[in-house]
Amino acid sequence: MLSPLPWPIRAPRPWLAAAALSVLAAPAGADAPDPVHGRDLHERHCIDCHADIMGGDPTAIYDRENQRIGSLNELYEQVGRCRNSYGEAWPRSWVEDVTTWLNGHFYHFEPFDPVRQERSDGGVASE
Repeated sequence: MLSPLPWPIRAPRPWLAAAALSVLAAPAGADAPDPVHGRDLHERHCIDCHADIMGGDPTAIYDRENQRIGSLNELYEQVGRCRNSYGEAWPRSWVEDVTTWLNGHFYHFEPFDPVRQERSDGGVASE
């Protein structure tokens, strides 16, 4: 004769199966920056201010002679400062999206994880 199970048998939990399936169904890299979204954000929120600063050519801010951005970390921090001056609360993922798009189109710095990257002043990049 078989011995009883060492744990109680419980009724199935459909919510548990649904939760497991939703995790498995999530696309790989769902948290990766989205440069297409970054481009769209840039066009909606950044172009007008940059055009004002640069006398009508918004992209001139990225290749001017006195360029202040020397690394991807500095670019991420600058996008964060622009976000703050814009006056709209952006989630960190939006800052990463814009940073990724700008880097791919203008700067071409080596990629990094901005959440874990140390800032140039010794702190850690934050939201």
